[in-house]
This record gives sequence, structure tokens and C-alpha cells, in this order.
Amino acid sequence: MVGGSPAEDALLPPGRIDRVSPNGSAVVAFDLQTGAEVWKVGDDLASYSSPRLMTVDGVTIVLVFARDALLAVDVASGKSLWSYPHRARILESVNSIVPVVSGNRVLISECYEVGAALLEVNASGYKEIWKDPSSRRQQAIRAHWATPIVVGDWLFGCSGRNEPDSDLRCIRWDSGEVAWSDGRRSRSSLMYVDGHFVVLDESGLMQLIKVNPEKLDVIAEIDLSIRSKNRQPLGNPYWAAPAISHGLLYVRGSDRVLCLELIPEA
Repeated sequence: MVGGSPAEDALLPPGRIDRVSPNGSAVVAFDLQTGAEVWKVGDDLASYSSPRLMTVDGVTIVLVFARDALLAVDVASGKSLWSYPHRARILESVNSIVPVVSGNRVLISECYEVGAALLEVNASGYKEIWKDPSSRRQQAIRAHWATPIVVGDWLFGCSGRNEPDSDLRCIRWDSGEVAWSDGRRSRSSLMYVDGHFVVLDESGLMQLIKVNPEKLDVIAEIDLSIRSKNRQPLGNPYWAAPAISHGLLYVRGSDRVLCLELIPEA
């Protein structure tokens, strides 16, 4: 994801992104060994998302949630296959989540205005399965910076832009119907592991919840913002998603990292 602009646009005053022009580099492919540019495509400015590979109809494509649209690009040739416009009209709005893929369906979402959409895609185009209405109160999920996670027929993730306009929720994947939402009113990120989610909200509350479309099913929790005998607070805000490797759970705050050993159930 590059989303560059002509060199002369660097002379524009700060904050005047409305005057910045794209230069055809929404996404750029490089040779892994030499760093040489292989292709570039997409007349769009930078977004906060990351590319996502997907195979449809025997063709490997890369999904790019660019600033103004979801782009589908043929990996081998760099040819733009199709695009689906999706962005709020607010100048400061961003698209940041990685497209969520299950089968031949793709979900994208943003928190500023338009919400989410579920598409059924192939190499030549897409079909809308559902799309959020304009009313925020009726929108299924307004994902900000944390990518939701699909498990079976359900999607779990944080919806909302800021406190107190945020909650953790579960929606039905194929319809967008909200199954439940919690009352934390704080942004959070999720990591899936072994039928559970590790949920970390930006204030430092970390929970282990069971994958359950019927209710918020909390198994255990720890408040990382509270100082204890053997642990110092990691520092607000807790925006980085938890990570796991070889039975070790890593959590980061603003100025330090905590490593926890996961103990298997006896």
C-alpha cells in the first residue's frame, strides 16, 4: 500500500489533503530479491489498510482497501479487475481494516459514516449481499482500526469511532443482523485462539471470551492498567492488538511490552 502523489504536492500546506492528487500508486508490487518495481495500480491516495490475498475462479487476486474504494487486482499482471467505492465524505476519514474474507465473500467497514458492506466477489466483479444504511444507529458494524474476525456464520469485532461511541459486538455474517453488543463503550481489538478471543480495550482491560453468538461470554479478565506487586502498567492507550507465538501472549501499551505464558487447562 503506497498511495503516493506527485512531488509538487509536497509543497501544499499541512492539512490540505483535499488538494492532493493521486499518481496511480495505490498499491505497488516489488521484486522480493532486488526491490525493483514490478507494477503499480490504482489512482487513489494512501489508506491505513494492508493488502489481502484471495483466490477466486482459480485466479489469485489481491484485495486493496484503498482510501476511496475496495480494489481487486490480478497479482500476476497488476491489472485492475474491479473497484467498489466505499468511503465517508468526511475529509479526515480513513479506511484501515484489512478486508475480511470467508469463502467468496468479502466484508469491508469503516466507522466515520458509511459503515460496512458484504460483497460476493469473483475475478470479474462483485455483488452486494448487504450494505449498511446511512443511519449510524442502524449500522451492523463500524470498524475503526481493528479488523473484525469471522468464525463460522458470525463476525466479531469492535464498532465505533471513539469513546463512548464504541462497543464490542457479534453480527450474523450473511445478513449483518446484530446478535449482541456489550456496554464497554471503549474501542478494542481481538485475537482468535482455540475457540476464544483475547480482547484488549484501549484502557487496558484484557479479557478472554468464548466464541459465543448468543452472548458476551467472559471466561477471565485482567486490568493491565492497574499496578501490582510484580507488574507495572503498560501505559495508555492500548491500541496494538495482542499477539501469540509458541504459547506466549504479547501485549503492548504505549511504552512497554508484557509477555504472558498461557497455561493449558489441566
